[in-house]
Amino acid sequence: MTIPPTNENASRLPHEEQRIVSELSTNSNEPDSFFAVSKMWYASWRRYVNTPLGGGAPRPGPIDNSDIIETDPYLGRPSLAKEKAYVLVTQLVWNTLLEWYSGGPPIPRTFIYLYLSDSRDDDGDDHNEVSDIRLPKEASIRELYDMVCAKTVVSLEKAHIRDYYDMRKGQFLDPLSNKSLEESGLVTNQDILLEVDERGLAGLVNLGNTCYMNSAIQCLAHTPPIHEYFLRDHTHQGELSKAFGKLLTELWSSGTNYVVPSVFKTKVDKAAPQFTGHYQHDSHELLLALLTGLHQDSDIVNVFQGQCKSSLVCPVCGETANTYEPFTSLSLPLPSTPTWSISLLSCLDEYLAEEPLGPDNMLCPQCKEQRQANKKLDLWKLPEILVFQLKRFKTSKYFVKKIDTFVDFPVDELDLSKYVEKGESCLYELYAVSNHDGGIGLGHYTAYAKMIDDDNEWYCYDDSLVSPVHESEIVSSAAYLLFYRKRDGSDMDLMTIPNAPAPTAENASRLPAEEARILSELATNPNETDSYFAVSKRSSLLPNLDSASWRDSNVCVCRWYKSWQKYVDEPLGGGGAAAAPRPGPIDNSDIIETDGRSLAVKEKNYLLVNQQIWKTLVEWYNGGPPVPRTFIILLLSHARDDDVTFIRLPKQASIRELYQKVCARTGVSQEKARIRDYYNMSKGQLLDPLSNKSLEESGLLMNRNELWSSGTNAVAPRVFKTKVDKAAPEFIGHYQHDSHELLLALLTGLHQESDIVNVFQGQCKSSLVCPVCGETANTYEPFTSLSLPLPSTPTWSISLLSCLDEYLAQEPLGPDNMLCPQCKEQRQANKKLDLWKLPEILVFQLKRFKTSKYFVKKIDTFVDFPVDELDLSKYVEKGESCLYELYAVSNHDGGIGLGHYTAYAKMIDDDNEWYCYDDSLVSPVHESEIVSSAAYLLFYRKRVGSDMDLS
Repeated sequence: MTIPPTNENASRLPHEEQRIVSELSTNSNEPDSFFAVSKMWYASWRRYVNTPLGGGAPRPGPIDNSDIIETDPYLGRPSLAKEKAYVLVTQLVWNTLLEWYSGGPPIPRTFIYLYLSDSRDDDGDDHNEVSDIRLPKEASIRELYDMVCAKTVVSLEKAHIRDYYDMRKGQFLDPLSNKSLEESGLVTNQDILLEVDERGLAGLVNLGNTCYMNSAIQCLAHTPPIHEYFLRDHTHQGELSKAFGKLLTELWSSGTNYVVPSVFKTKVDKAAPQFTGHYQHDSHELLLALLTGLHQDSDIVNVFQGQCKSSLVCPVCGETANTYEPFTSLSLPLPSTPTWSISLLSCLDEYLAEEPLGPDNMLCPQCKEQRQANKKLDLWKLPEILVFQLKRFKTSKYFVKKIDTFVDFPVDELDLSKYVEKGESCLYELYAVSNHDGGIGLGHYTAYAKMIDDDNEWYCYDDSLVSPVHESEIVSSAAYLLFYRKRDGSDMDLMTIPNAPAPTAENASRLPAEEARILSELATNPNETDSYFAVSKRSSLLPNLDSASWRDSNVCVCRWYKSWQKYVDEPLGGGGAAAAPRPGPIDNSDIIETDGRSLAVKEKNYLLVNQQIWKTLVEWYNGGPPVPRTFIILLLSHARDDDVTFIRLPKQASIRELYQKVCARTGVSQEKARIRDYYNMSKGQLLDPLSNKSLEESGLLMNRNELWSSGTNAVAPRVFKTKVDKAAPEFIGHYQHDSHELLLALLTGLHQESDIVNVFQGQCKSSLVCPVCGETANTYEPFTSLSLPLPSTPTWSISLLSCLDEYLAQEPLGPDNMLCPQCKEQRQANKKLDLWKLPEILVFQLKRFKTSKYFVKKIDTFVDFPVDELDLSKYVEKGESCLYELYAVSNHDGGIGLGHYTAYAKMIDDDNEWYCYDDSLVSPVHESEIVSSAAYLLFYRKRVGSDMDLS
């Protein structure tokens, strides 16, 4: 119902109401006093005041808040509905709206502001992050926990909030309490402290090129038998075992952010002297050395030990001689020829394949002759912990080459049953990965590991930095060591399903696994590839769509498919847990709407199955109604390149929808896009972007060609993006990434084919100085860019050279990190960097993104850097050319998650012209605008003839 405006409202136009409310909102004197207004009513008012004069939305009726009041089941009294159902307005705005529209009831909300500190961010300074928490004073402690856990991404089970009034630790607040904030004694503008019980999330400090050791240790620390053995009360005899047990205890202590493994490093150096010093080593070699050292003191490392059967076969008579060889890891070969990807099992097949040995290597007991035997390996006994090394480093006589082939390995289930003769348990699941990023000499080791007490949580361990990582990121071309653990109860009886609902008579003979098999076959063998049926995403019916067979059938991924997957794929017996229930009838009622002539379905609400699958599902589950979708496949050509893209749309879709899909696919605005009929590769008429005619009515047929024609002011780098995705899979998809990380990946990839990127390579001298006798140990480290720190405390501006000074400054390392050759004692050395060799192209990264354990913060400090002349003569000992000039800048504007990258670049053929490159938009920019607080990467080139007398 709408209310005709009264006389006093007749002269008040909609835009005037908007102006008055806007002014009242920005000039409120009571910032903590608000009133809740139904979002439904407020949206109708917004439509009214935003309508251009002359028509549109009607004036709304009285304020109606009845839809946002509900009874709190915990408190037993009326309360406000979930926050998403209402908006908050100041008291002045509420009084004004009530005067204009009447209605109600009034729902006042007085807020308490709390300042949340996180104990995990306590690094010893006075500038730790503080988050603002705003809640109504009537909110419960339980609601406070909910908000804090959502803001900090901490599970409720691990969070502990305590009163922190006047920065003093008070009592813990009960997470189950229904007491209000006011009743609990919390007042506005006071502090609260979050303490998190999280074990196993501690990093390891890099002692100087010890990332290889840190990566291997984190993988071992998350190995369940190792974890259990070394953390329980146990007397370890050897020095290495004692140090390792102590290190694991520190890593798994609650509240520990990082551990300095200097004592453990000295024990490793004694047990395996090849790792002495601060050179980069191989994490696999260190792993084997650790297991060998620990094995001298304990049998626990037997969990890594398996057995291969090695067979020598006489090529003449077939006589076989078998030996049984133990292993603690399997080193799988990778193809040396360029290959985009290969599966883990293909690598294992290659490792086990029969191969001829040298001549006369076997005295055949049957032939009584020396023969050139063939050697064949088989897996004879599988260990509890199975480690694969992907042999990425190929060593020849004069060089070492890294193989970056993408190896596709399973995360949830590795089935090795076909490789084992003895019929033992053969199912494994991944729990840790040691990664190697970068090239030879410039590489860096990290680790991914799954939490022992939570199979769904993966974390990335990058030296002292620990951060959550999504399971989809685990499989990458950086993977080097894969750690699998044997799955419990993988030898299962497939004939019963405990705790599952009893199947009906007609379904008694069809097990869930059989349903998955049947649908998978139907998905890969459709008879009508352009005929599909829509199924509501709420029906939860489709199987594991991650498998290749389902991807090939063009079935859209459903966000609820895991419930069906659990039903058909859950190991029978469920490990004691209740089996997933059989889903109910198909219900498509929520995806049907009327557009005046036919059934229309919003794509985001449904998924597609082919006609055979639809008929099978209806037969099994009943329900409906059927929503057929017949598709037209169009071939989209681009006027500016030779690429052809497939466009699939329902034949009922309009030309307007075709434009929307093409523009979304190509990143072109609809104002600039022109699509024309291109049947038989002949230019036909242009299609009207505003037309509601269907594709079928417009005469477009299956497999017809369309042409998108546009100007030549922008290039679509789609082909290049696919090549980047192949070379560096971490950039696959359309997520925001770091331009510096992409730059390093590009230089690494290009370096494999050309030496041109050597123009970016310089060298630093790294010196470890004994604080007692002054003895110095030098190493020389290459770089392709210099990552300069920015002050974490608020600072208006700082010079580029001040940042460089901070980067090169002497700093103390962890205790006992240097065995001084002069003193013959372990010392806490100081580390000092110097620029030793400067490259032709010098790139600075201004480290604007500060990462803590649980969040990323951007530093917007203004860095004043020279444009025309950067003089580095005072930093170089060798007297080489030291003058540089700026020629390009990569900028980052905005905050974390909402930022945007642009570039400034100087024209190569004209030193006076600078341009701004903002994606497809290019515009001139004055040199005075180049230096800004958005600058992130600075590109300098060495000035010609700069070897001058600087006196």
